[in-house]
Amino acid sequence: MNKFNSLIFTKINVSLFIFTLILSTLINDFWNVVIVYFIFTFLYIYFIFLKKITYQIKEFQLLDLRIFIISIILIYTLIPIIGWCISGFDLNIYSDNRIRSKGLNSKALFIFYLNTYLPFFLTFILGILLVNKKNNINNSIKINKNNGLLISMLICLVALNFFFIFIDVAYGELNRPLIIKQLNNIFGHYRMVCYFLMFMFIFLYWEYKFNKFIILLFLIYSSFELFNGDIPRTFYFKQLLAIFLSYSVLVKPIKFKYIVLIAIIFVPLAIIIGAKNNNMISIVSSPDLGVASNEWWSIFGTAYDIYRFHMIGFYNYTTDQITAIIPNYMYFNDINYLIPQQFIFKVDPSLWYLDYIKALDGKDKFGIGFTWGALATIALWNSIYFTFFYGFISGIIIGLTHNYYISNRNSIYVTLIYLCACIYAYGIVRVGTGYFIYELIYRVIPFILVLFIMTKILKELSKESRTS
Repeated sequence: MNKFNSLIFTKINVSLFIFTLILSTLINDFWNVVIVYFIFTFLYIYFIFLKKITYQIKEFQLLDLRIFIISIILIYTLIPIIGWCISGFDLNIYSDNRIRSKGLNSKALFIFYLNTYLPFFLTFILGILLVNKKNNINNSIKINKNNGLLISMLICLVALNFFFIFIDVAYGELNRPLIIKQLNNIFGHYRMVCYFLMFMFIFLYWEYKFNKFIILLFLIYSSFELFNGDIPRTFYFKQLLAIFLSYSVLVKPIKFKYIVLIAIIFVPLAIIIGAKNNNMISIVSSPDLGVASNEWWSIFGTAYDIYRFHMIGFYNYTTDQITAIIPNYMYFNDINYLIPQQFIFKVDPSLWYLDYIKALDGKDKFGIGFTWGALATIALWNSIYFTFFYGFISGIIIGLTHNYYISNRNSIYVTLIYLCACIYAYGIVRVGTGYFIYELIYRVIPFILVLFIMTKILKELSKESRTS
């Protein structure tokens, strides 16, 4: 892997620099050229990071939380500014109205990225590297088949589905109590963990042709549901990711070149599906799609709006007043995620934000779809020290999680938790680091403990039946 790193990552960075140099000569405006070099800067830092953490690793492994989260941050960072370049360094009628109403140019875009995206990206990487263990060079894994766990999973899957059927029959369209809503939410995620574990078992028994048929049938059916609008895009990609990760760790590692190819295919696919959901399928082949409203521009738009509010004041359209008062529960929202709603007053950051924009005026807050994201929290604090702290602590949390997995990677329970961590890692960018921790603490680990206890009980019962 040493030679691979030295060769491939050096070639990539040199090629990127040459391409950037050639491209910049075709652009006249100074700030537009700065944006192009800024894109190269992010990519250069990313590939240096990959080279650093994969040094001496015997085989490139797709199941790596550190690579996953930095790749996700990079994607959410670059899609808006690459789209900005593709669309001729300007917005259009398909762009987010919040950004269009305030105007945007390459200089303002660069300054905003310099104050938010770049320091967050850099400090996140530094946090990971700080706790990176150089002696973790053997990433081979050997997970034994556990029939007791398989039975426990099937029992839970049946029980959870019966719960959802009962709730639908008992309440129907009626307003459900808070505790029922919370159980419905948590059990829905427990069922998702069951599906992830089911994929792992399928690949543990991959020698059977029937399992290959099941995966193929599932991919075809779920893809049909996605394009038909029957399942959310997030739900589809979570399951798809679970399949790729399980295969790479339990059957055969996916080569680096194939990982790049998969990314090249599925990132544009996600953009196209987003355009379809936003009724913009007509501009898929047009440069206008680059700055068209989508999930990535929505995260940027919210953060940029909050960033500008600090300059002009927070205008509350409900009270028709300019105010600089930001509630404390917004500053510490990442911590509030970890406390049950029965014990603390909670406000969804996106709903709080909607109180300050015209989209709320006379309209229902719910369903408007402005994503909050970690960058909005950074913009809310408006402090370079907080940005450094937030990125650094987030990186340390990811690094320590990876270290724990490496030390216990032959445990199917730890591998399942780590698999879920990789799949839920995008929540750091889309919501916040506190939300990522919340997902693991409330939606993954408790259910895996239940599976562990059930498996132990089944094992003891099996022993008793054999001795009797």
